[in-house]
Amino acid sequence: MCNPPPSSVSDREILPATVRPTHYAVNITPDLVNFVFAGAVDIRHKGVSLAFSLPTLDCVTARGRLQPATKITLDNKLQTVSFEFANTIPEGSTAVLRVNYTGIHNHQMAGFYRSLYTDQAGVQKFMVVTQFEATDCRRALPSWDEPNLKATFAVTLNVPVDRTALSNMNQTAEKEVVINGKTLKSVTFATTPKMSTYLLAFAVGELDVIETVATPKFPADAKPVTVRVFTLKGQSDLGRFSLEVCARTLEFFSEFFDIAYPLPKMDLIAIPDFGAGAMENWGLVTYREIYLLFDEKNTSSKAKQKIAYVVGHELAHQWFGNLVTMDWWSELWLNEGFATFVGWLAVDHLFPEWQIWCSFLLEEFARGQELDALRSSHPIDVDVKSPNEIAQIFDAISYAKGASVIQMLSASLGIDTFKKG
Repeated sequence: MCNPPPSSVSDREILPATVRPTHYAVNITPDLVNFVFAGAVDIRHKGVSLAFSLPTLDCVTARGRLQPATKITLDNKLQTVSFEFANTIPEGSTAVLRVNYTGIHNHQMAGFYRSLYTDQAGVQKFMVVTQFEATDCRRALPSWDEPNLKATFAVTLNVPVDRTALSNMNQTAEKEVVINGKTLKSVTFATTPKMSTYLLAFAVGELDVIETVATPKFPADAKPVTVRVFTLKGQSDLGRFSLEVCARTLEFFSEFFDIAYPLPKMDLIAIPDFGAGAMENWGLVTYREIYLLFDEKNTSSKAKQKIAYVVGHELAHQWFGNLVTMDWWSELWLNEGFATFVGWLAVDHLFPEWQIWCSFLLEEFARGQELDALRSSHPIDVDVKSPNEIAQIFDAISYAKGASVIQMLSASLGIDTFKKG
């Protein structure tokens, strides 16, 4: 059966190329009682007109170059907002757009959402956490929410004094502030490397933590990396296996890719109410609890292998996906297929006695074949035009078939030749 010709790049629902963001300064105050948040973002950009993603936020004010926006236009279909100003921004110049806005901590496990759980005393509680891939950063802040529009991010979170606040980078400052009559702590984080919007992350909750240090020996410029596992209160011991796997896997990938992990820390956090298996946010990887927490007495050996694999998969993304990123979502198969393959490779390196390539054939190769046999299957490289289409290709074709193709290429070339590219 012939496939229809792929859509052209011009068919994609993408933002105008007239503006390119370079830096976001984000300040967000979550309300953990009413589940709303207030935000302010300063976006440094180059360009002549302003249109970007903003589907579920309410703009309060917008200012650019010390002048307010004269017109704000929302397009719900395209999930964009456009600002007009009285004076034209000179072409090629740099300006800063400030947007004050409000949003909702939804319960849809997308954007900056609330996660429900019951603590050890039987009390129902919430934490708030982000899930931005593929196009939900726009639910938390106005942004140019496309993978090739990379920028740096400086995050400040204003949270209750008894909560832990996390983001992609290390905390650099903390001070007491009073907002709307409430005493909060304002936590500021270091500026991130240049990265895609879908990799930005933050979390706020009542958490315990354990930590260790990964000490990669290769390449020569590799530095020690602080590794931490965050859990709900009273569950930190269940994170020790993942902590060890993470540290050893960071050391392995640093040598395997011959590129040092570029961030000073790697945080893993278990989320009680989480839709995906895990998410590779740079420096702050979020996990469904069953894929991070290991109970020696009650967790099966199969589940233990799955935890090791998921940790490896998400760490692979720290290089392949985060450091080097697809231009558009059509290349998702290479992003996820490669992380799937080298995730298994890392598990084989750490636990050769598991003989996991047999499991790879049964789980990835067979799963990819099963879906690929259906009339509804699609090529591993398939163009997508809109945010609504992107979710449809997060499937076994992109992950399992993609990984199987890459594994066959590696086996044919030999792993050393494969690594050289």
